[in-house]
Amino acid sequence: MNVTTIANIFAVLFAPIVAVWIGQVLLDRTEKRKDKMSIFRSLVSSRVYGWTVESVNALNLIELVFYKDENVCQQWRKYYESLNVKAPADETQIRKMQFEQDELIRVMGKTLKYSDDAIAQIIRTPYMPIGMSNQMQSQQKYQDMQLAAMQALLGQMEKKENG
Repeated sequence: MNVTTIANIFAVLFAPIVAVWIGQVLLDRTEKRKDKMSIFRSLVSSRVYGWTVESVNALNLIELVFYKDENVCQQWRKYYESLNVKAPADETQIRKMQFEQDELIRVMGKTLKYSDDAIAQIIRTPYMPIGMSNQMQSQQKYQDMQLAAMQALLGQMEKKENG
């Protein structure tokens, strides 16, 4: 048996295995990018109007999905730290929270190979229609009024029980 025959036998035996392995590596890479993009999209789309279940879920997945991206994980920890207050004490704290959120989006965008200009544009120009903003404020006002009414009703019930 000559060298060419042996090489052909190895090629016939191992080429499919190598092809499957390469295909799996490429598929894994694609899936990881999709997961990262899903988190990035969720955070970018919800940054204007606050928390959603989707954005909170995305935040909770950052360290799992971006585990090899130390810059993203480090910025997530900074953002988390800025959020870890019972109630924002003042405008400075609110600005810090916003800055850290924008910075997280910037670092994620950079990891995902977006240009600095594109990321800056995304951060600078959030969009929320006035009608949507008004509707959200009305809903919040309505909920606050419901809560106040329920608290007043409970207070009256307690007075009757005690008096």
